[in-house]
Amino acid sequence: MLVVHGFHGVCAASFETAAIADIALVWKQKAGPYLQAMQFAFSVGAIISPLVAEPFLAKTITFPANFEPIVSNISTLVPQYLKHTVKFTDKLAVQEEITGNISVTDIGESLIYIPYSVTALLCLLSASFFVATFSFYGSVYENLNDVSACEITSHRNRYFISKRMKYTFTMLLASALLLYVVSQNSFTGFLMSFLVSERKWSKAMGSVASSVFWITFGIGRLSGIVIIKFISMSSMILIFSSTCLSGAVIFLLAVIFDQVILEWMSIGVIGFGMSVLFGLPFLWLSKNVCTLTGKMASIFFIFHCVGTMGVPILVRYLIDKVSQMWFIYSNIFLSFSMFATFVIAIVSFNFMKRVHNRSEKANIMLKVEGGN
Repeated sequence: MLVVHGFHGVCAASFETAAIADIALVWKQKAGPYLQAMQFAFSVGAIISPLVAEPFLAKTITFPANFEPIVSNISTLVPQYLKHTVKFTDKLAVQEEITGNISVTDIGESLIYIPYSVTALLCLLSASFFVATFSFYGSVYENLNDVSACEITSHRNRYFISKRMKYTFTMLLASALLLYVVSQNSFTGFLMSFLVSERKWSKAMGSVASSVFWITFGIGRLSGIVIIKFISMSSMILIFSSTCLSGAVIFLLAVIFDQVILEWMSIGVIGFGMSVLFGLPFLWLSKNVCTLTGKMASIFFIFHCVGTMGVPILVRYLIDKVSQMWFIYSNIFLSFSMFATFVIAIVSFNFMKRVHNRSEKANIMLKVEGGN
């Protein structure tokens, strides 16, 4: 199982890297809405997949804590009305937890092979689309040779910064993406635990809170398809990253002053702020710095993977050993660092662009005067 999941991770990362690079290459300056649409499709899949798997998981039932359910035939201990809705076997799954006077136990076996089979069929269908596209149209990169000389000249002139500065901006944006991914993974991974352990919410409320995050996350990605047509990518990056930071600060204040309604609102604000930030660094790089190839996208994903392997472990250690509040502190720190990195990249580029434009105007004036 570990080998299969590892192989799946490699293939999934390769797929996403190629998809992002292809969209940026095909649509160029118009890639914004299409990349946001692809990210929205990811969100839809994240929302639907648990619903697909849930009917095939083992059912749960509650017993009094002083009741011993480990017996040879569990069906004899189940209330009559449950026998009509749950299919029981003669063996009982491992007892999950005992809380207060209630014992929650899994009954029966999970038919997990069914959702896995559905996933396999969807992956096969997705692959068939790529095979069909390649068979009819060939490689996107090979077709670049068909563009006119005028288009090539215009494409090259669009990027005025030096090769060294291209590497610098690539590293800055990759670092910002790392901070974003780590922030999102830490928030979604530890939110339920924090609300139940620190805020004493019920698990049902914690589950609803997670749903609120993902709903606003999906709404944000859907709205991003439209928003990106009306405002610049730089403005969009700053607006959504500052929204993410503001939501984290509001969440801290809500917890300190015990304002439950404000906590719900802040979770939604954070979800909306995080929604579109994953695809924007790729688009900004393609528009202002260099052509987004598979190699460049891979650099971003390397940063992404390194961050998700290490930082959540550190956050978990701080939460367990120091204080549960480090869930919020780490989220604020990561959001602020991400926002600051975006600001540095955008302000630096705009300054260099202004200097370049002045230099270009001066050269034009010299040529005009020389011609006279």
